[in-house]
Amino acid sequence: MAGRISEYLTLSKVLGTELVDLSAVDAASPTGYTTLKTTVQDLADFNPSIYTASAELTGDRTVSQLNHKMFFDGGDFGLDFANKGFYYDDLTRRIGIGTDSPNCSQHIKGQAGDNFLCIESATGTEVLNVRNSGMIGINESTPSGTLHVKSLDGAGSIMEGSSTSASAYILRLRNNIGTEVARFRDNGRVDLADGGGQVVIGTSSGTNYQFHQWSSTSPSSSLPIHVVQAGANVRFMVRANGGVSMAGLPTSTSGLVAGDIWNDSGTLKIV
Repeated sequence: MAGRISEYLTLSKVLGTELVDLSAVDAASPTGYTTLKTTVQDLADFNPSIYTASAELTGDRTVSQLNHKMFFDGGDFGLDFANKGFYYDDLTRRIGIGTDSPNCSQHIKGQAGDNFLCIESATGTEVLNVRNSGMIGINESTPSGTLHVKSLDGAGSIMEGSSTSASAYILRLRNNIGTEVARFRDNGRVDLADGGGQVVIGTSSGTNYQFHQWSSTSPSSSLPIHVVQAGANVRFMVRANGGVSMAGLPTSTSGLVAGDIWNDSGTLKIV
């Protein structure tokens, strides 16, 4: 005798808590079967699905809603595969967002008009912004350069080294063709690239002082060390050939302090 439900089910019994009679094959019973009383809900819970409890999928599955799909495919799974929403590759253990072919552990591909990545603080301030153009902003939502770091109140930007060897560095700068133009070493030394390196302190006009340095082999016009006062008046220079010029030295001791150098009719003197 096959198991059977022993009565027709009314709507109230399907939706409610009324008991129904179930007949189940039972060889130990004198009648050959046993009648049990249960609710339809209890019967459904006896054979759960993934919608009512945890269950093992026996094969690949796709769940759809409004033409968007969640899929399980041989260990891979994802969301909205046709539109390259989210994809997990079980073989490579890679995650793709915006791409179904991730080529690194986490691969995010931006969509037209979207930025790659935004990380916000609890107050809604963007802490990190990676734009579709490749620009990166730290504490800056609209970076104006390849890397735009905006200091917070009371906190600037810090780069630390881990070695004090002569060759260690914490920052290297290169030009548009990849040539290194500056290196900030871990021991505090700053190197400029050979040929064309220049340091300017101050502005080219106004009241600020300036310091220029060139690496050049031209002995007559090049000024490896060149100090200029406002108005482009050269006060001190050391030429590439070793010549030193201190044009504009005071010609009297008026206004000078002890240790100052002055020009006494062509003779250098110290106050």
